[in-house]
Formats: sequence, structure tokens, C-alpha cells
Amino acid sequence: MASPEQINTNNFHYQHVLLDWDGCLADTLSIWLEAYQTVATGRGHRFSDREIGHAFGSFTGLMESVMDPDPNEAMSSAVSLAIPGLRNTKLHSGALGLLRTIRNNGQRAALVSSSNRNQIEHSLQKFAIESYTDVVITGEMVSKRKPDPEPFIKAMQLMKANPRKTLVIGDSDSDILAAQAIGVDSLLYYPEGNRTYYDGDFLRQYSPTFMVSSFTQARKVLSAPALDNTDK
Repeated sequence: MASPEQINTNNFHYQHVLLDWDGCLADTLSIWLEAYQTVATGRGHRFSDREIGHAFGSFTGLMESVMDPDPNEAMSSAVSLAIPGLRNTKLHSGALGLLRTIRNNGQRAALVSSSNRNQIEHSLQKFAIESYTDVVITGEMVSKRKPDPEPFIKAMQLMKANPRKTLVIGDSDSDILAAQAIGVDSLLYYPEGNRTYYDGDFLRQYSPTFMVSSFTQARKVLSAPALDNTDK
């Protein structure tokens, strides 16, 4: 087998991949849901799991919408509750296989997470994630988080990525909207387990380029050949 350095990435349509963490590579939505629900309930607010799901990554905004007296404090409390569980994070089935495919294809990858580095550090080391990625962007490294495209822009600048040859892989509307804002194709990962938190019809309305239920399907997209010479 050729090493990644020996592979001509021009053989593949996509040469750069931007990967989300929570709910995508990492099976963490249940951890965040429990933390958010505990904090919200303790502060006198009632939300359905789907309402919380749509607020993943923007819990402060959700608390602002119900006139909570201190949304930032609510978010800090939720993070404190979540961190012990995050230390036992598991990856979604096929996540490491996806990362290996990207590396074996010679494609370059960036992990782009709205979580701060200290929230995911243990898992990054446990699963050796940075051995598969060229860039890691976490929440404290940017002034605006997804759905603002700033995190993706930063990752692409560091990798010198061509938007036409870049694919975003994420599990939420925030990922899709951020990708669309900079003209990048998107792959929505929607496994069975995420259906508790996200409504499929709601996500489809954002028109991701691809929508898959497994990383096996995602690997096929990443291994698709370049269409013609202009695609290179």
C-alpha cells in the first residue's frame, strides 16, 4: 500500500475535509443533552429533547430566548456537568475508519469543533485523533462559532484549501450553514442514534450536498474519483 505522501490526491474529487466533533465523530450528544436538561430544569425551564438538540452549540442563545437571568452562567454550569462524561467519550461506529480512509487517500483533514480544547483534549489523546488530522480548531480559537463560517475559514486558510475541493462532514444545521456560507460542499451525518435530537426533515431543508447514515457511506463519497481534468 502506498503511503499518504505517495498518493496523488488529484485522483479524488475532494482533497480537504473539515470534520465536526460532537455528534459527528464523537458520540457525545447524550452527554450534552443530559447536562443541558439538568441545568435548564434547575433554572425553571422546560424543553423537549428536540428543542435542546436544535440548540446544541448555542445553549446560551436558548437560555436568552426564555429570558434566563444569566445565560452565560447556565452554559458554564452545563459544561461543568458534561466534562466528567466527556472523559468517557466513545466514537461513532466507523469514525476511525473514516479518518484512516482520509489519511490513506492522501487527503488533508481538519477537526473543527465548537467545544473548547479542554473539553475534548482527553478524547483527542485517547483516540490519537491528531495523528489523522493536519489542523485542529476549537472554540476558544475563534471569535465566532458555527454556524458562522469563521472556524471553517480558519481551518481552510491553515491548510491552503481550495473551496471547490473541500468537503465539510457534520451532523447539524450549523455545519451545513457554515459550509454553504463559504461555498463548500457538505455531508450531513445522520445516524440512527442522532434522531433523538435532530429531525431529519428539518435537516434536509438545509440541502446538504450529501446525507448519509453511516461513515461507510461517507468513505465512498471521499473516495469518489475526480470528474475530469478541470476537477483537478
